[in-house]
Amino acid sequence: MAGGGGEERAKTGAPDVFLSYASPDSAVVGIVCEALEHEGVACWVAPRNVVPGEFYADAIVHAIDASRVLVLVLSQNAASSPHVLREVERASSKRHPVISLRIDLAPLPPALEYFLNSSHWLDASASGIDRALPKLVDAVQHLVTPAPIETRRDSESLTNLFPQPISGASRSRRLSRPLGAISAVILCIVVYLVADKVWLAKHASELSVAAINPASAPALETPEKSVAVMPFLDMSEKKDQEYFSDGLSEELIDMLAKVSELRVPARTSSFYFKGKQATIAQIARALSVAYVLEGSVRKSGDTLRVSAQLIRAGNGYHIWSETYDRKVTDVFKIQDDIAASVVKALKISLLESAELPASLNVSPEAHQAYLEGLQGFNARTKKGLEGAIVEFDRAIAIDPKYALAYAALARTYSVATVVGLGIPTETLSKARDAARTALAIDNTVAAAHSTLAFAYAHGDFDWVAAEREFRRAIELNPSDAGGHMFYSNSFLSPHGRHDDAIAEMRVALELDPLSASVDSFLGRTYLWARRYPDALAQLQRSVQRFPNFAMGHERLAHLYTCIGKFEEAINEETKARLLTGEDPRDALKQEDALRAALAAHGPRGYWAELLTGAQMNDKVPEGYFTSYGIAILYARLGEKDKALESLERAYSERQIAITEIPIEPAFDPLRSDERFRSLLQRVGLAEAGASL
Repeated sequence: MAGGGGEERAKTGAPDVFLSYASPDSAVVGIVCEALEHEGVACWVAPRNVVPGEFYADAIVHAIDASRVLVLVLSQNAASSPHVLREVERASSKRHPVISLRIDLAPLPPALEYFLNSSHWLDASASGIDRALPKLVDAVQHLVTPAPIETRRDSESLTNLFPQPISGASRSRRLSRPLGAISAVILCIVVYLVADKVWLAKHASELSVAAINPASAPALETPEKSVAVMPFLDMSEKKDQEYFSDGLSEELIDMLAKVSELRVPARTSSFYFKGKQATIAQIARALSVAYVLEGSVRKSGDTLRVSAQLIRAGNGYHIWSETYDRKVTDVFKIQDDIAASVVKALKISLLESAELPASLNVSPEAHQAYLEGLQGFNARTKKGLEGAIVEFDRAIAIDPKYALAYAALARTYSVATVVGLGIPTETLSKARDAARTALAIDNTVAAAHSTLAFAYAHGDFDWVAAEREFRRAIELNPSDAGGHMFYSNSFLSPHGRHDDAIAEMRVALELDPLSASVDSFLGRTYLWARRYPDALAQLQRSVQRFPNFAMGHERLAHLYTCIGKFEEAINEETKARLLTGEDPRDALKQEDALRAALAAHGPRGYWAELLTGAQMNDKVPEGYFTSYGIAILYARLGEKDKALESLERAYSERQIAITEIPIEPAFDPLRSDERFRSLLQRVGLAEAGASL
């Protein structure tokens, strides 16, 4: 049974499911109803299905009698509701199955517990509504869809859809078959790709998907006034509105982050859990928050349904929930209402100077293009950024006064060269122009100040202007992890202010604890400060927490060369290559060549072999394929003239990394050379370079 149409069938015939709930949980019921009807299950829910003029109690009794299953949204509210008890009692008297979707851990009164004692349960108090819905739909379909005799699984009871604790022995037997199959598949892949190698098999577990609770995650204090905004579910019929649901979630994060009393983890950390089977408690523990805001979005034409619920992580109680049925043009008002409700529920008193941002006055078409652009930007791929630029330009063409679209366009251009899109002289110029336009429209857009600072630093070497803009960005939005990170690595570290740079990175990591980029960049900040033991501990911990983040392995490889651990550097370099999609045979061939060169000629052989293969893979971020990276290789080989020639090219191209020359350890042998001093002077970092 699939394909929608459940609501229409409930209006014209006997319903499959009667939904029982207490009125404060109406938003949750709306999500449940929508999910079931999307799969073709006809639901009866009050007051929607009560015919005008019909006696309310009679309508409910008749609907329960006609339904085949009663689904109960079980909560503290439902447990204390007399009408919920009567509905469950009526369904039980008719021998209808009862499925309870428990959304908090409130104790049950004896009467309700009596009727629910033998019913089927789904506990969403820990996993969250969105993660329990698929099991609920499966269970209902199992009950309302008769299986053909030849395919009916007589030995399989409904309880298999609701996993219960099992003993160690039975758990082992149950898991052995799927694990065996998975192991066989992995073995076949390894044999096929690298039959004559053992490296990939040896390191396969290190390249697995990161765990829900990342290893060695720093323990943070959990303030009472803290909330994580999870990515809202796309409940649209075609599942083609993910950009809209993700964008709405991201904008809510930005809105709530501006409330000074409220701690809100950054987008990267909240979206880390997207698609993962994590419980509310696990999410809250990983992000160090007391509350979680989750919801769903259904967009059809110009109509919009947004459901949201605020959950206290400690006990799973729903503190607030609401469903909004509006026009798409009201999306900003919906965001305002949700943000205001969260602030009110957490008893945060807003000072006049710290009120929630006012609603935007933007056309729906421009806003849609903006959200589609955000989806591309957040992909952080060349294709994604190319698409983002197109969409942000489209949003601006529709609404030339859309400051956030200009700011997002500026931010996209500022990071474009990291993924090989464009050349720095052009992209930084475009980033600067877009940021200035955004600020001319609205000078309170923090992201525009931060991006303008980035362009001043890396494109113009105007350090006075860069620091002014970085500070202004942080002043406007102190909760923006990116603002702190870029202030650290684009200004403080290049100026040799290492203690300040490390402090800013720690703030960024606290705001965005599950960002692989921020986590590994703290290690790089330690490296620039020549605090190698701290850098090693941080980067080793980072690649353990985020094993699929290629740049983390590349940064660790670079550190290993600084401390003379070349065998380890080769391991990490190979991992980075594999993670960026390089053919495993090519990556392993390069690894063999590096090991042979190291064995034959020591570190010099290693650097010479890297130079030979530098152009083979231009996909690894922060690899050696740029003229700046080539300069590092020549410097390590002691070829000063060639190193300086490469640095001059990097300077003329305005490569982002050129501002790192005062603090890059590989350039220590060049510091006494007048040509290097001249370059430092032109970059505006002569004092920082002289301090080493």
